[in-house]
Amino acid sequence: MRIHANQYRGLMNLDLLFSLLPIVLISLLALQLYSSFRLHAISNVDDRITREKLGSVGEFLVKSRLAISQKDLRILNLIDSGSFDDSLLSELQSRSDLTRLSVAFDERGSGNNCVSRLAVSKPDYKVVLLSVCGD
Repeated sequence: MRIHANQYRGLMNLDLLFSLLPIVLISLLALQLYSSFRLHAISNVDDRITREKLGSVGEFLVKSRLAISQKDLRILNLIDSGSFDDSLLSELQSRSDLTRLSVAFDERGSGNNCVSRLAVSKPDYKVVLLSVCGD
């Protein structure tokens, strides 16, 4: 049996096709993995930025806005939880550039990311858990 030149050329093309197919599949898999890792890294950065903002809001509340002052001395982590209202919450939300912000005492707020701080409430000197949550 004799192989003609056209048949030989067809076998070479078929051999080339089967040689390139694994290379193409591996390249596609590598591109898919790269895009998946990139999207995961971007979402991690966004979550970290949100947690940093929530932590800053919690620090601001405990050390500045809700902190009790006595004779020009601000006592850190001693707060007046009764002075917290909705206008303060909306002001903090607009300044922190968060889509949703909630602050709760002794319970978990609503939101995907939460940061909690311990503080002492003034009227009865009870330790409270200040939760700042948001997206």
